[in-house]
Amino acid sequence: MGAMTKDALAMPLEFVYLSTDLTNRNLDHEFIDCWVNNYSMENLREKIKQAEVVVLCSSPSYLFWRDGIINIHLVTSTLAKIKQINPLIKTILIGPHGTVIPESFNGVSLDFIYKGEPDLVVPQLISNLLAGISTNVPLPGVTPSKNGNFESQSVGVQVDDLASLAPMNFSKFKISDYPHPKPYGPVAQDKSAIIYEASRGCPYSCIYCFKVNFRDKFRMKPLATIETELRYLADKNVGYVYLIDEIFFMDRAWSTEVMKLLKKYHIFFGCQTRPSLLTKEMTDAIIELGMAGLIQVGLEHTDSEVLKAIRKGETDVELLAQSLHRLADAGITLDLFIVTGLPKDTQEKIMAMGKIFETFPMTKARPIIHSVIPLPGTKLWQMGQAEGRSLKTWDDIEKYKGVIGTKFKNSEEVNLASYQLAGRLREIEDAQRIKAKIGSHALNYAKLLKHKLDSRIPRVMRAITELKKKMT
Repeated sequence: MGAMTKDALAMPLEFVYLSTDLTNRNLDHEFIDCWVNNYSMENLREKIKQAEVVVLCSSPSYLFWRDGIINIHLVTSTLAKIKQINPLIKTILIGPHGTVIPESFNGVSLDFIYKGEPDLVVPQLISNLLAGISTNVPLPGVTPSKNGNFESQSVGVQVDDLASLAPMNFSKFKISDYPHPKPYGPVAQDKSAIIYEASRGCPYSCIYCFKVNFRDKFRMKPLATIETELRYLADKNVGYVYLIDEIFFMDRAWSTEVMKLLKKYHIFFGCQTRPSLLTKEMTDAIIELGMAGLIQVGLEHTDSEVLKAIRKGETDVELLAQSLHRLADAGITLDLFIVTGLPKDTQEKIMAMGKIFETFPMTKARPIIHSVIPLPGTKLWQMGQAEGRSLKTWDDIEKYKGVIGTKFKNSEEVNLASYQLAGRLREIEDAQRIKAKIGSHALNYAKLLKHKLDSRIPRVMRAITELKKKMT
């Protein structure tokens, strides 16, 4: 299921990697995307009856392997339906949810959970099952069902060297089925866009990040592999890739070479990165090579106490502001991720971020604000449990968004603070537009008034906004 939502279908790279290895093993297989085809299990009844092994991913998209999803009932109910149709079929679950807490699938109609990155071991498991080799022979990361239960393992399996992965084989996949991501930059209208992975993992340990016990080690694909894959994508008329790499620009020399390859094949790109990696030298290379269409920056917060609490480290906001202005002037779209309700956060600290954003190019940067989510297994989840909060299952997550380690009474208070901050940041944007004489003078002043009210009487303005949504 390669979807963020049914309206934002993204190429399921985890299955591309599996398909590549299965193809190299000469194992016959088929990939079926239920989101793309709008299939239920009933549509697949005959295929399920004929199949010996089925692999299902718990995450709706490769984009969400480090973020998780809140509702996994669709996954468990799908597994149950598959077993109802073919009780003899062997079912394998991959994805971050079983990797982090496999015991959450106790009692589910499931034979194996794979804990970690499945690219190489899961094809071996499939090969063993088809050959009748005993599953009592352990494979790293494979957790078999024992009387319907799954034992937790302390460490997930990572692909230590991405050179061991063959270049991705997309022969079982149709690029045109996946309209996500939206391309940024001067991409020709007839070109396709796709998500792509050049590196994997992140060495940092933010307490809310859903990469527990896997994807911790930063690894880069060999440039030769990247060139092979980009050449193929260019031949398939791809003109934009969104790099799902957790932290692009981590290695400046390697990132520069990747951008040179993108330029060679005339493929623009978008990526996520960390503020500290946008150094002058890295920014110079980005601008010089000219292939960046979108850069998303994980700013998260600007308060030093909050940043220390989440293990993020200080941000040199002056240097960041300089880099953002240069990138914006080069025509690159900028997204700034902001997270509210982090440990040690307060209403005052959230609103204090506005002062720093006054130095950013807010007419060309988009703030994206959300409350922190305590995902299972993370340090934030454990902190909530230590506070005596009832965090046991995936269904407990929503009610504790943005309140762990803070004095916010509930998630609604954090949401209101986020709304207030959004108003303040839009107010800064309006003021910058007026000063730069961008757009209609009257319209800018009207927006400025509205956003001033958002930041000063957020409860009233938010209620009005919600009422308007209901009326339309």
